[in-house]
Amino acid sequence: MGMVASGALLEYTTGNMKVFRDVPALIILVPALLGLKGNLEMTLGARLGSHANKNELEGETFWPIVNSNLMAIQGQAIVVGTVASMLAAFENYITSGWSPAEVLLLASSSITAASIASLVLSCLMIAIVVAASRRGVDPDNITAPIAGTLGDFCTLSIVVLVAKLFWALPESLFFTAIPCLLCVYPFVAAFCCMGAYRSKYSHEIMKYGWYPILVSMLLSNLSGPISQASIQKFKNFALFQVVMNGAGGNLGAIFSAKLSTDLALTKAELEGTVKAYLQKPLNLPPAFRMLNKSLSTLGQTKNDPRVLGLGNAVDVHLQLRNSWVDLEMRDQHFEDWLSLRVLRESGEMGRFARLLFILIVPGQILFSCVVIGNASGLSALPTPLFLACFITASLCQVSILMMAARSLVVVLWKNRIDPDNAASPLICGLGDLSGTSLMALAFYAVQECGGQVWPGGGL
Repeated sequence: MGMVASGALLEYTTGNMKVFRDVPALIILVPALLGLKGNLEMTLGARLGSHANKNELEGETFWPIVNSNLMAIQGQAIVVGTVASMLAAFENYITSGWSPAEVLLLASSSITAASIASLVLSCLMIAIVVAASRRGVDPDNITAPIAGTLGDFCTLSIVVLVAKLFWALPESLFFTAIPCLLCVYPFVAAFCCMGAYRSKYSHEIMKYGWYPILVSMLLSNLSGPISQASIQKFKNFALFQVVMNGAGGNLGAIFSAKLSTDLALTKAELEGTVKAYLQKPLNLPPAFRMLNKSLSTLGQTKNDPRVLGLGNAVDVHLQLRNSWVDLEMRDQHFEDWLSLRVLRESGEMGRFARLLFILIVPGQILFSCVVIGNASGLSALPTPLFLACFITASLCQVSILMMAARSLVVVLWKNRIDPDNAASPLICGLGDLSGTSLMALAFYAVQECGGQVWPGGGL
């Protein structure tokens, strides 16, 4: 329902609010800023879910984990907002020319909205994960849907309010206060990033977590011009954009988080088994026991994990095998990623993927009925032609995201990059681009067939 409300809010603001009429480039910012839920909040939920499954969100480690992650998210949000505003300003320059006021508005609205939305949603994610873990519920199953549902509406509302507030300032105050505000954000971002880098709980995020969110933001920004052109051509397009991208992105993020957690738990279980085996005393006479130890360490350096009695962690990381992947089979993930194998596999992950895939059909039927009922004053339902095209586009999007999630998680794991930090942003960015593109094709298909969204509602 949050996605439905977001779609209605987007449709209203693009047609009725003065700031969106004066600065159409604000529409280009919307996909990138809505993508923050995948870039930052869903990755935070995935990381906290992994900590919760390892019982690390208890005792003295709770506050260090929370504080370091909040600083990391805030620093990344400011950087993402800055880059998103630069891309939007560049696209606006190509289409409409240069306007200092519009550039200042794009930059201030993007950075401020990203900062505030990330702080609010991060606190919400922490509360959800803690509450779920204390009640014995797997956080991976609920953080992504809640982040998507509340994140879209919360972020879009903050963008609208901030842009409206800044644009309503007197001209003299606008050109004085906004540049001063923009000068403060680099210091805030530097402070947060340095604090997060020094913490062992967020050091890896600061070191390896930048390219996924920047690539995801680029993918989301690529969908901006498609969205802008489609909204101008089809008056009802904005009603369904958030629903389309949000539903698919949520399911893709849930699936990638589940795969990442499964690999982490499999590794932890295997390492525990190896360590227990290596620490088990041999039932041999002392002389033979010394000979066995000498032969087992022959040719190995003193830093070899097997000499230290800790097991070969490097090999364990790349020798995982479960119901959905065998890491010892090279390039299997590349050969299978376009084969829909992810939906045909046996085991828990295969059943989970099929469940998520099936959920999109009743979900999108319900969402489209609610959206159209609200837009038509509870007097109409979607036409069968539009419903068929919309659901087909949604199924194609979810299929793409699930195939990409399965392959991406394995590739990241093999390259020793934590999928909790990198998978969700890339999946959500791909979801924005593929969702917007496929929905535009669906609207064009309905137009070519002479159909309408609902009887008398046009396109």
